[in-house]
Amino acid sequence: MEVDTERDVTNGRVEIWQAFLEKTNLTGHCPGHLTLESGYFAFHAHSTYIHILYQYGIVAGILFLFLTVGTFVYSIFLYWKKGRENKYLYLVVLLEGICVISQVTEWIGHPAYLICLMQFVGIGYLLSETGISKKRSAKEI
Repeated sequence: MEVDTERDVTNGRVEIWQAFLEKTNLTGHCPGHLTLESGYFAFHAHSTYIHILYQYGIVAGILFLFLTVGTFVYSIFLYWKKGRENKYLYLVVLLEGICVISQVTEWIGHPAYLICLMQFVGIGYLLSETGISKKRSAKEI
């Protein structure tokens, strides 16, 4: 069997990423798709980070990156601090880590995608563990 060394192992994602990044600006673009020079219509950037940069602008892209990576780092911190008390915190670290990595190569920003739902569940669990939601409920009562 002969191995094809000329084959694009990224399935064209590098070309798509370059096209989206070249047109990224401060204010973003609506709608969030574009047609590549090759004529291929790219509905999304095949990367959540790049797609948010392109569609919503640089500020939103940076904020989303901080939110996603910050949530992962915070889940590690919370596991380090409370891991012995709460045996399920490792699942939140795992969920948030999967979200950070998977968003590099695929657009998962729609709630219909299971991994996006997992990220929301992880963030909600982190909020409940830190007592932020409990403090807010007590003030509202």
